[in-house]
Amino acid sequence: MKITFNRKTFLRWLKLVVAAVPVKGYTSILQGNAKVTASVESVILQATDTTTSIRAVLDSNAWFSIDEYGQAIIPAKQIIKILDKSRDQGFTLESNDKKVFLYNATENHEFDVVDPDAYPDVDIPDTSKYHRVNAADMEQSVNYFIVLVLSALS
Repeated sequence: MKITFNRKTFLRWLKLVVAAVPVKGYTSILQGNAKVTASVESVILQATDTTTSIRAVLDSNAWFSIDEYGQAIIPAKQIIKILDKSRDQGFTLESNDKKVFLYNATENHEFDVVDPDAYPDVDIPDTSKYHRVNAADMEQSVNYFIVLVLSALS
């Protein structure tokens, strides 16, 4: 799998999806990870704790290009930290059977590979039983939920 993307836009979507990523208490494949699938039609970012799942289907557009189809498990929380710190606009995410790479002209990061087939699938429910939410509303809801949780913990 290989996709090239705009840092800010990918970062925003990854942060939304990562809200479903467990911090601890679950199998190691779920902790801090998300699944990326690049297909002919779209890039799919998904994360789950097996109870709650978030799946973002990103239709092909100007902010990313799909160079190779496939799927990878990415260390989402680590990648968010890297993209947050960077000021470069473009990045490439690439995986093979040995490593996952995040790079551009000035940065190069490598991560251990995890078998994508070992990651639990995010079920796509019957369309009559779920709702589509636009990205801005989803982002606002996730941010509000995070604030509520943090308030309850303090």
